[in-house]
Amino acid sequence: GRGITSDRSGNLYIATDKGLMIGNWSPGKPPEFRRLALPREMPVHGVFVQSGHSVWFGCGDGICRLQSGNVRIFGMSDGLEPGRWESRTDGYAWVAGRWK
Repeated sequence: GRGITSDRSGNLYIATDKGLMIGNWSPGKPPEFRRLALPREMPVHGVFVQSGHSVWFGCGDGICRLQSGNVRIFGMSDGLEPGRWESRTDGYAWVAGRWK
């Protein structure tokens, strides 16, 4: 998956070891970034923007979805195996493993 991507509104999404950074970008201005509030600090991997304004990303040992300002974390209670989840570039397939 990608470590950085953008949506049609010009928002930038950057995966980091400490969470998801979101930047607002306008021509002629430097981007302003904020860290997405998650229940705890966790690494983020493989960011994908889905049409319909959902942002999916691997987070900790699960997969997170940001939609309308709300974050849903999918994990073992949803049937996912623990591991570092990454997406293909099209976002339609997610794989997990213990990568270092």
